[in-house]
Amino acid sequence: MKNLLLFIPALISTTALLSQDNSGNQFTLKGKVIGQDMGYVHIAYFNRQKKYINDSCFLRDGEFQFTGLVKEPIRATFYGKRKSRSVDDPNWTEIFLEPGNIAAIFRVDEFKKAQITGSKSQNDFHFLIAEWIV
Repeated sequence: MKNLLLFIPALISTTALLSQDNSGNQFTLKGKVIGQDMGYVHIAYFNRQKKYINDSCFLRDGEFQFTGLVKEPIRATFYGKRKSRSVDDPNWTEIFLEPGNIAAIFRVDEFKKAQITGSKSQNDFHFLIAEWIV
């Protein structure tokens, strides 16, 4: 009986955590890699629980889609078929993920010049870089 009394609060707590609505924290990153119809693209970031996520997606006619949960804007790495492990690799870049729908167009060997819409943080970052460089 004593074990049952300990089990019930744990069950209620677990059920409450699992039933939380995370729809407001979901991101969808959908896009295309021009110049590559097949193969994989990868995204890596820390999720809401500070767990490292390294996900991949198979390209279908150059198109991909990632979904996940992030509480707030976070920086992620996005890469395709890399030529090196360097941050200077042309098929590697950093992007900002945030809740909502994000669209991106990448070109092989020009990932750093990606066209990304739907991420206010990404826009703010590009504005800051443009102001800093000028």
